[in-house]
Amino acid sequence: MRSLILIVTFFFCALIIISCTKENNYPSGGSATTGQTDYRDKYVGTYFSKKLCTFWTLSQPQIDTVFNDTLTVSVIKNPSIPSQIIVNGDVIEIDTSGSYTGYYNPAAYKNYSISFYNDSINISTFSGGLGGGTTCNTKGFK
Repeated sequence: MRSLILIVTFFFCALIIISCTKENNYPSGGSATTGQTDYRDKYVGTYFSKKLCTFWTLSQPQIDTVFNDTLTVSVIKNPSIPSQIIVNGDVIEIDTSGSYTGYYNPAAYKNYSISFYNDSINISTFSGGLGGGTTCNTKGFK
């Protein structure tokens, strides 16, 4: 009977020691203080992108202009608000799926859509009114 108690005690001690290792305390990529990962981490970085913009007006004669350029898009976390990222100066509320569609604040006249997929980014914007407008599409990769 003593040997059975000794074996069971040894088994439970070994189980406690194995479960208390550092690898099991925090999720992958987590921190020791919070124990959680920030879902925005996978979106942060510099993206090398192509941007295509179309400008149009209703003035006479009608003017259409297409602009195509290569640029970098910088994405950082907003340190003040845990659900926001900053994309080239635009503060965007982003969900865990990595997307946002709506009117960019404070400029409520600018429709803004952003999505991330793996290491790529897609941004679409539209602004304008009755006299004309601008549509831009930016696609890039890390």
